[in-house]
Amino acid sequence: MMTGLRTTVLLLGLLAPLSHGELSQSNHLSVLAGSVFSIDDYGAVATENSVEAATANAAALTAALEVAHSAGRGSVLVPSGSVYYTLPFSGSSHVGVSLIVDGVVKACNSNDCQDAWPCTKESHFDYLFEWDNGTDLTLAGHGTIDGQGYKWWWQFLLNKIPGDRKRPGLVYMTSGTGLNVANITLRNSPIMHMHFDNITGVHIDSVTIWTDWRRQAKLAGLHDRLGLVIPEDGWFRFRQHTDNDGSDNTSAAASAAAASSLPYPTQPTSPDDEDPPFMQLAPSELAGIQKWAEEETAAGAIPMLPFNTDGIDPGVGAKDVFIKNLTAENFDDVIAVKPCNGDCAGMSMLCTENIVVENSKIFLGVGLSIGSVNPKDPTNCIKDIVFQGASFKYPFKAVYVKTNSGDTGDGIIQNITYADMTIEDPILWPIYIGPQQQKEPNGIGDGFWPETQPLITISDIFLRNITSTGGFLPHAGILRCNASNPCTNIVIEDVSVESRYSNDGLQLDYVCESMQGTVTKASYPLPDEGSDGLCSFEQI
Repeated sequence: MMTGLRTTVLLLGLLAPLSHGELSQSNHLSVLAGSVFSIDDYGAVATENSVEAATANAAALTAALEVAHSAGRGSVLVPSGSVYYTLPFSGSSHVGVSLIVDGVVKACNSNDCQDAWPCTKESHFDYLFEWDNGTDLTLAGHGTIDGQGYKWWWQFLLNKIPGDRKRPGLVYMTSGTGLNVANITLRNSPIMHMHFDNITGVHIDSVTIWTDWRRQAKLAGLHDRLGLVIPEDGWFRFRQHTDNDGSDNTSAAASAAAASSLPYPTQPTSPDDEDPPFMQLAPSELAGIQKWAEEETAAGAIPMLPFNTDGIDPGVGAKDVFIKNLTAENFDDVIAVKPCNGDCAGMSMLCTENIVVENSKIFLGVGLSIGSVNPKDPTNCIKDIVFQGASFKYPFKAVYVKTNSGDTGDGIIQNITYADMTIEDPILWPIYIGPQQQKEPNGIGDGFWPETQPLITISDIFLRNITSTGGFLPHAGILRCNASNPCTNIVIEDVSVESRYSNDGLQLDYVCESMQGTVTKASYPLPDEGSDGLCSFEQI
C-alpha cells in the first residue's frame, strides 16, 4: 500500500523537471521552444460578441494550434489587452504545443452563438476548448478563459437545455501524456471549469477558479433570502463600501480611495461582464448564508446551488497529477477526483490514481473531493490521493469523500490523505465521508440523506493535522458507511473541530455509521459507537 508521503515523493520525481522548463512568472514565452504564432495573424477578431466573430476566432485558434504543431513545439499566443469571443475550438494529436493566453478568451453568449454551439456528442454540448491525444502540452499565461455561463445557468435552472444535454464545460483534455497548466484564470463556466482524463503526468500551478455564485443564487431565487449584495449599477458600488475582510467601510475618503484604485466598470453591459467581489463577503451575506443553511438542513434539504461549476476534475484514467497553489471561489467542488461516470468500455480497471494537491486557498467551496464514486463493472476506482496544505474560508464542506447510487458492479476508494488544513467558519460539515448529497432541478440525485452504498469499499482514509473553527452546525462531521461493507482503517490524527456552539458548552459529535479505525486522544471530538452501534475507533 502506498502512503500519502510516498505518493508525494513519487509524483515529484515523475513531474520534475517539466519538459518545457519551469514557466516564468515574468517571461513565460521566453522559456518555450519554437516559434510564437499570434491568433491575430490567423483572422482573429477582437472585441466583437457575435456569431460571425466567434466563428472566425474559433477557426483562428484551431488553425494557429495546428500550425504550432506542424512547426515543431510552437506556441499560440492570445495577445494581452484584447478580448476574443469564440465558439468551441480544439486540437488533436499535437506534440509540444503551448497555448499562451495573455488576453481574454470568452465564450460567445449571444443568442445566435448558443444556437450555433456544436454538439459533437448528442449527450452534451462541446467544451469551449478540447485538446486530445496530445504529448507535452502547455496551457498558460496571465489572462482569462471566461465561459460566460449566465445564460446557460438560467436555461439549466428552467430545464430549457435542448434535449436535456449537458451544458458546455470550459476546458477538456483527454488521452495523452504530459500536460502543464500555469497562472491562468478560469471563470464562469456553464458547468465544470477544467476536466481531464486518461492523461499521465499533469502539472498544474497557480490557477485561479472564479465563479459569480451570487448571480447563480439570484437565478435560483435566493437573492433576498441570502442577503446578497448585487447592486444594479455593478459591483463597483459594493467594493466602495466593503473592506476585504467584509467589514463595513462607508467613509467618503475610503469610498473615494476604493473608487480610484479599482479598474471595474460602473455600468456593466450584462451580468457576464461584471467583476463581482472576489474572496470576500459582506456581513449581510454571511448572515444570510448561515440562516439559509440552518433552515435547509433542518428541513432535510440541501443548501446548495445546483449549477455544477466544479473547479478542476481529474477524471478516469488520470494518473501522476500534481496540483499546487490553487485559488478558488466557485460554490461547488473545488477539486473533484472522479472515476468513470459514463461509458468506459475496454478499460480493465476504471482507476484514477496518484494525485497530489498542495497549498490550496479556497473560499466558499464544496470541498477537496473524492467522487462521487458509483459502482461499475469492471471496478470503479480512486486510490493514492493526497490533499495537503489547504486553507478554507466559509466552505460548505472541506474534506469530502462521496459515493453514489447504483446496484451493478463495485468500486474502491483507497489510500486518501487529507493533511495540514485549516478550516474557518464552515457553513455545513468540515468533514464528510458518505453518500453524495445532491438534488438537481431535473430530479437527478438522491437527496439530502441518501442510503449508504454497500458496493463501494472505502479504506485507508487518513485525516491528519486538521483544525476547524467557527462552524455553523453542531456536528464535527458526517462519517457514514454501509453496515454490510463498513469503512475500514479510517485514521483521525490530531483533528480538532470546534463550532460556534462550543462556547455554549455544547458537546460536538460526529454522525457516525459503520466506520472502523483509530483516533488520537489529542483529537476533538472523538467518534463514539454511532447511531447504528457499528462505529469503532481505537484511541491511540
